[in-house]
Amino acid sequence: MLNLFLSAGMLTGFPLFAKAYGLSGSLNAYSVAATSDGGFALIGYTYSYGAGNGDFLLMKASSAGVLEWAKTYGGSGSDQGYKILLTTEMDYVMFGYTGSYNPFYYTLLIKTASDGTIQWAKTYQLYISGYGAGSAVVTSDGGFALSGQRVNDICVIKLAPDGSVQWAKSIDGPQGENPGCIIETSDGGFVVVGQTASWGSGPSDFIVVKLASDGAVQWARVYG
Repeated sequence: MLNLFLSAGMLTGFPLFAKAYGLSGSLNAYSVAATSDGGFALIGYTYSYGAGNGDFLLMKASSAGVLEWAKTYGGSGSDQGYKILLTTEMDYVMFGYTGSYNPFYYTLLIKTASDGTIQWAKTYQLYISGYGAGSAVVTSDGGFALSGQRVNDICVIKLAPDGSVQWAKSIDGPQGENPGCIIETSDGGFVVVGQTASWGSGPSDFIVVKLASDGAVQWARVYG
């Protein structure tokens, strides 16, 4: 049995509570978000429940860490959830990859109501992993921005609130780049970070790219 563990603490560093959720089998948690009722939503994946060989696992806990419900999402292939986002309506958006709905393990985005009921699910030609390669953010217009890898390049995809693609931008280099985190900036643009083998002084350097709200590259900096 593997347990999921959730801990909350005060500013002093002393814990308010610590909870382990001992569901049977293999469970993995990657991301947590605070909910409007003072509780928490956790996203990860499980091989022990659901439809197939790994499924998204969404768990809702109260402000005291008491498990309220847990739901799985996925198909017969391997599906793994890595990040959870909250929309302005306090719905959930789960970010991960799928082997069930695309044979190339593309990105899967699932939007649910606050009770975990699916509203929509869509796949995108973007490669990610649970170890920092790729990320997602809710944008000020109610949509989303995703970072990931496409053909060995960093790629950013901007989505409308319904998950439809508005634009996609690749940071092309001759040697290959790996994506990291993405944030929205105050001017409606984006900053994405990652790793580059195409520019810089070494075989692998740190890259920061600033994009305008339409995806145009405004500047890029390499450190290393």
